[in-house]
Amino acid sequence: MTNYHAWFLTLPIPICQTIILLAFTFADPPVATEEIDLDARIPTQSVNCEYNSDAFYITEGAFHFLLLSIGCLLAYLTRNIDPQFGDARALLFAMYNIFFTFIMVAIIFAVVDISESGRHMLQMIGVFWATVFSSAGFALPRLAAAKEDRKQAKVKMSRMRRMMTQNMKRKSSMDLDHTFIHGTDDSIKILVCTANIGNAPPSLDSMKAWIPEKGSCDRVNPLEGEQIKGSQFDLIVIGMQEATWSAQKKKKENVKSGESSVEQRNISEFIENSKGANRNESEDDVDSSEGAQQREAQKEHYLSAVEGEDTVVLRKMLGAVLGEEYAPVAQEVRGQMRLYIYALKNVVPFIEDLKVSGANTGIGNVLANKGAIVISFIHKSTRFTFLSAHLAAHEGESYYKARCENVYDILKASKTFELSQRIDLSLASHHMFVLGDLNFRTKFDSVNKDHKENVSRALEMIEAKDWKSLYNFDELHRAVESGDLLVGFKTLPCNFNPTFKLKREDGFVYNEQRTPSYTDRILFRSSPGLEGSLKPISYEPCVGFTTSDHKPIRGAFSLAPNDMFEPRTISGRIRLVFSDIECSNLLAGDLNGLSDPYVKFVWDHIDMTHAGNRRLACWGRSDWPRTSHRTRTLNPKWTGKEISMDIIGQINAESMLYVIVYDYDFMGEDDVLGTLPLGIQNLVEMKDGQEQKELVFDRPLERFGKFGGRIMFKLEVSNIVG
Repeated sequence: MTNYHAWFLTLPIPICQTIILLAFTFADPPVATEEIDLDARIPTQSVNCEYNSDAFYITEGAFHFLLLSIGCLLAYLTRNIDPQFGDARALLFAMYNIFFTFIMVAIIFAVVDISESGRHMLQMIGVFWATVFSSAGFALPRLAAAKEDRKQAKVKMSRMRRMMTQNMKRKSSMDLDHTFIHGTDDSIKILVCTANIGNAPPSLDSMKAWIPEKGSCDRVNPLEGEQIKGSQFDLIVIGMQEATWSAQKKKKENVKSGESSVEQRNISEFIENSKGANRNESEDDVDSSEGAQQREAQKEHYLSAVEGEDTVVLRKMLGAVLGEEYAPVAQEVRGQMRLYIYALKNVVPFIEDLKVSGANTGIGNVLANKGAIVISFIHKSTRFTFLSAHLAAHEGESYYKARCENVYDILKASKTFELSQRIDLSLASHHMFVLGDLNFRTKFDSVNKDHKENVSRALEMIEAKDWKSLYNFDELHRAVESGDLLVGFKTLPCNFNPTFKLKREDGFVYNEQRTPSYTDRILFRSSPGLEGSLKPISYEPCVGFTTSDHKPIRGAFSLAPNDMFEPRTISGRIRLVFSDIECSNLLAGDLNGLSDPYVKFVWDHIDMTHAGNRRLACWGRSDWPRTSHRTRTLNPKWTGKEISMDIIGQINAESMLYVIVYDYDFMGEDDVLGTLPLGIQNLVEMKDGQEQKELVFDRPLERFGKFGGRIMFKLEVSNIVG
């Protein structure tokens, strides 16, 4: 059952209620009666609206009684559904509780003579009782089950981690040998895939041309000079845009034409293949996993009932292509966008703290036809974020600016890690990937903006395979270089055919309504000091995807998680002294076009002290070391002021220091104007025998993927014994 069908079935309820109200409004309208109480100390006047007869109350009572009876009946009929995948038993309790409360209140009204205020009080008690206890029937069992599940999952994952990390080789992150770390079994292989589905169901062959069967590395072509070591990818991230289609529309078209459409045959073919695969299972396999299969069948039945046909088909296709060795870590739907993350089952226990966010950037930033889905999680002490986006379409300067603003709005709205509540998500993540139909176009610099000439020029470069020249006119990599969006991110050169706009067939046959462009993209970024941990090893389009006017792309990456590196243990302390701090061209935080800036120093994954007090890496604290604030300026200076911090204990690969510039607000919360992330291992690294060094910084600040002014300071680093 789709959402449309569910809405259609519930439509008679508001219709009946509306008919009752309209009927009594005209046939037996309520009469206003004025009452004046002269016997009271202070005379009072009141106006009561009442019906001349009890017909309205009887009709309303009968209507509510009928609704509750139907609800109880439906809850009873569905009482045996597995409670893990449905709320039938909780619903049954809730309906019985509401029905019981309704009957008891009705009986009291009929038997006991109660004043008007007493009736109102009894009604409130009835509503409170029905609401609280019915809600408790849903919430309390689920909370108890969730608590027990988390407890068991932690025990199981802890046991699996101990077993799987016993043989893991660790290397000092102060002396990285990237050839070594990307060639070991401990590095993980990530496949990032994105496709605009084109509002049409893909064929199974198209899906296999895009997503490698069983996650096989052999089916992905490496970059020149690279190798993809390993048999399967550990993580597979799949972003989709325009991933919905109208089953009703297709059905009508099929009836008119008298034959099945290509899309409908794709779905039928997939369903039949799935059934055939199930029939080919041996009887021993069926018998040995009968309970598990029954639970899976119940789960599938439940999901299919609440999801649309497009979501069901895509999810089943992905499961069929990847096979049983992969488990879904996240399956998120937002309007026409999808973001799926699959992991090998031996990788799943290491994935923790999964958070989901996102934003709509359609009309009025409300519609979800454009926007993004964001998923973050921690894997082996490494914070990952994947952002799958669909940005504003069309060619032209105004649409280019809209796309840049889309990215700004998405990063501003997306909050997953606790760290991202204060600074940009792209800075809070150790490694972040942006993928999707970003819709950036080929933009030639010529004064002549004739569309046909632009298309012809692009097609000439494509025919000559002059990818370098064509890529020079790509809006996206120009935007990143100029700081219009996603500063600090990298995008690999597109040494292949543009992926849009094509005819829905094999190969690259372009629809000349649009200038051929690299609209479908993958970008990535790593925190300072962790850049060498992430290595791109493949980037290619998928030519065999024939059911969309886009060609999907995929990129493979080798990543060394932070757990691979030994922390550096400090004997004594390392002192950091910041001085001569100043900023320039800051963003305006106030209505007067100025700001009241100050600088705060915040650290993560490291233990530091300030002014002799022990500080823990807790983001809830409000007393991080900071400067005083300067009033009404975009170019503040703190000449002659010093801020000192001591590093104690050990320095991890992921230890970070964030220099954050805030706008001071007397009444409200202070706003972030920009952030500079610094890798602590890079800051304290010294040559053999060196005990002290001085660094001079003049760096841009970042805010939601754009530059937000600059910050300058001197940093003195010294080793202190004892």
